[in-house]
Amino acid sequence: MAKKQINKAMLEKLSKNVEMTENKKEEELGGIKNFTIAFKFNEFMKIKTHCENNHISIGKFIKKLIEKEGII
Repeated sequence: MAKKQINKAMLEKLSKNVEMTENKKEEELGGIKNFTIAFKFNEFMKIKTHCENNHISIGKFIKKLIEKEGII
């Protein structure tokens, strides 16, 4: 199985203040890798406000961005 790479250019397009790293401490579950996404506080607050205004969870919002933009 080919190892998937993080598309850093796409990640930068989403936000300059976000870091996404593979979580190597966690085991893969059925071939699914675990990633950690870190936001600076001001970026997190923008996302939180957007999600509250649109009545969606932050997790679903991030998942849709990842799927839509093809980050991994």
